[in-house]
Amino acid sequence: MIPITNSSIDPALIFSSYSGSALDNWGNTATFDSKGNLYSGGIVSGQFNQVGFPTTAGAFQTKHANGSEWDIGILKYDSSGANLMYVTYLGGTGAETPQSFVVNENDELLVLGATSSPDFPGTTGNFKGGETIDPIAGILYDGGTDIFVAKFSADGSMLLHGTYLGGSGNDGINFVSGELLDDHIESVLGKNYGDQLRGDILTDAAGNVYISTTTASLDFPVVNSDPNANYHGGTHDAVVAMLASDLSVVWTRLLGGDSTDAAYSIKLTDSGNVVAAGGTASINLVGMNGQITAAPGQIDGWIAILSPDGSQIINETYVGTNAYDQVYFIDVASNGDVVAYGQTKGHYPVSPGVYSNPNSGQFIHRFTADLKSTVFSTVFGTGGRSPNISPTAFLVSACDNIYVAGWGGSINSPDYWGGDANYVGGDTFGLPVTADAISKKYFGS
Repeated sequence: MIPITNSSIDPALIFSSYSGSALDNWGNTATFDSKGNLYSGGIVSGQFNQVGFPTTAGAFQTKHANGSEWDIGILKYDSSGANLMYVTYLGGTGAETPQSFVVNENDELLVLGATSSPDFPGTTGNFKGGETIDPIAGILYDGGTDIFVAKFSADGSMLLHGTYLGGSGNDGINFVSGELLDDHIESVLGKNYGDQLRGDILTDAAGNVYISTTTASLDFPVVNSDPNANYHGGTHDAVVAMLASDLSVVWTRLLGGDSTDAAYSIKLTDSGNVVAAGGTASINLVGMNGQITAAPGQIDGWIAILSPDGSQIINETYVGTNAYDQVYFIDVASNGDVVAYGQTKGHYPVSPGVYSNPNSGQFIHRFTADLKSTVFSTVFGTGGRSPNISPTAFLVSACDNIYVAGWGGSINSPDYWGGDANYVGGDTFGLPVTADAISKKYFGS
């Protein structure tokens, strides 16, 4: 049996805490550093000049920008959770949302997100924006969006570097206003509340930065990579990029076909190859030579392995069934195998001898390093051939144990939105728990 989680270690809750203010606060992402300190981030409201986020003295930005309602809030806790080491806003006069955090070897925090601020702090380059958009109720990007990457000092007092990345369309947001599918206005790949805002960031030992996200810009700047890696068509293409430690662009490229494509997750192999994954509605993705070369369904997952300079697609495969599937996270195992975590509404294959909950809506799929063969695949959940949770985190440990996380609730149901969103629904009621679980009870939502 291959465990979904590490059952050899009793679970322990180190700390938990509320954070934020009396105004609206939404959590988006978190990470940790070499000392075990925890970083948490999301969007925080500062409307009407009310008392807002509890920033700390000496932090980079202690006041809301007072333009758009939403700025980013960043909190750094010590490893015990007893002390807030710093709290800062991050934002300009437009709206911004963080998509992913990572900490480099110098314990400097890097932030990936989307912004509509033409004056986003510390950025190089020019804000290009796009069409005014409201991808999730209440978050209005007036004047469109660009991708941003920002880098903080370890103590949170300085924004060391920042940059915009994008074209004349909306970048970093997986949504098109007025998009029509099955009589619903929605994002084609936005099957969970929050999918519109997904992206990923990581660093290597040299401090280089890698991102995966999405663009609707036909003129997205493709730099120093495959000359055929320009916009492929459809509403969105997936973006993969490498930046130097000062956030200058080393290379960028697009992945996609003639429909909607998005990249949600990115990792590196020991040899320096870049592994990216996401979802697609395209049946003609470029470079397919892995286990599944033809799109099996209308919406599928995908995984691609790129050369270190971004110039070549070394291996690529579709992931899924003849129903709905998306890959939300990947990781690289100790021997180089690529492990994927995602959602399915199909008859996902289950390998002999693995743990599974038959007919469930979440899958784990381990591929060989070249993406040409399956090591194992399985599903977990409550059955019913529908997802229970929206994936939020994934890890393959040094011991090859697999850790997954996600959330479920009524806000992820089409009924919650009066049928105007084509979300997959689902909640956590009935999910299997172990005898030593910290919380065995379903609290409902």
